[in-house]
Amino acid sequence: MFPFHSLWVYTMLRCVSTCLLAGVVALFLPDTSQAQVHRNFPAQALRGELSVNAPPDVLLNGRP
Repeated sequence: MFPFHSLWVYTMLRCVSTCLLAGVVALFLPDTSQAQVHRNFPAQALRGELSVNAPPDVLLNGRP
C-alpha cells in the first residue's frame, strides 16, 4: 500500500525501537538506588538490635 517504510504506519516497529533505545540508555546510567551513606556514630552511642515482626509490633533488644 505504501511504497516507503513509515514508523507512523507500522507502530509496532516504533515501539520496539523505542524500548531498545531505553534499554541501552538504562545500561549506561549509574544505579543510585543502592547507594549507601556512611554514618559515623560516637563511641559512647548505645547499640541495639531492632526486629520488626508484624508492623507496628517491634522488638528492641528483645523487648517491645
